[in-house]
Amino acid sequence: TTSDFPLTVANAANKVAADGYAAAESGLKPLFRQRSLSDFKTSTSVRLGGMGMLAEMTESGEFTAISRGEEGETLQLRTFGRRLDLSRRLIINDDQNLFGDTTRALGEAAAQTEAALMADLLTGDDTLSDGLPLFDDARGNVISVADAVDAGGFLSAQPLLWALSQARLVMRQLKNLDGITPIAATPKYIVAGPELETEIEQLLSEVYAPSQGDVNPFVGKLALLVDPRIEGRDWYLFAL
Repeated sequence: TTSDFPLTVANAANKVAADGYAAAESGLKPLFRQRSLSDFKTSTSVRLGGMGMLAEMTESGEFTAISRGEEGETLQLRTFGRRLDLSRRLIINDDQNLFGDTTRALGEAAAQTEAALMADLLTGDDTLSDGLPLFDDARGNVISVADAVDAGGFLSAQPLLWALSQARLVMRQLKNLDGITPIAATPKYIVAGPELETEIEQLLSEVYAPSQGDVNPFVGKLALLVDPRIEGRDWYLFAL
C-alpha cells in the first residue's frame, strides 16, 4: 500500500508537481529575486543609498564624514493551497484516470498564483512603504505617450520608438537615495501584454535601415517579457 512506501510516493508526487510548476511559470520571473524567511513574522528588506563622490583629503590628512540614506520594504510569508476531496467510490469509478493529474495540476496552480501576484505588483493597487504604488508620477517613473498616439488611436512603430526613447531618458536621469548621484540604470526588459506583443517584436527586430536616421537604436538591447494579465497597451521598462 501507499503507507508502506511514503518516501517513494512523496518524491514522485513532488517531481510531478515541480514539472507542472515549471510548465506554467510566469514570463515575469526574471524581474524578481527569491528570498528565504525563517518564520511568518514581518521582515524588512533594507537598501542603503550610495556614498556619492569621494572628497579630496584635506591638508591635515582628514576626510569629510558623510551619512548614507536608507529605505526599507516589509516582507511577510503567506501560505496558499487547495484541497480536493475524493471519495473512495469516485476514485474507483474514475476508469479514465481523470483525477490522476491532480498533483501536476496543483503545481500549475502554484505557478499561476505566483504569476498573478507578480503581475499585481505592476498593475494592482498595492503600495510601497511610502504609500505610493510602484509606478507613480510622484516617483518620476511614469511617462505619458499621448503625444505618440496617431489619429487612429494606436501606437505605430515610430511613436512607440519615441515613447521608448522617452522612457529610457527618464530611467537614465533617476538618482540614488541622496537625490544627487545618478544610478546609471540601463534598460534591459520591456514588459507588456498580448495587445502590444507584435508591435514591440517589430520594434526590437533588426531591419536594414536605408539612412542613419532610420536606424533602430534598441535592436539587441532589450528583452521582451509578455504576460496575459497585463491588459491594454500599457508597457513597462526595467533595469536590473
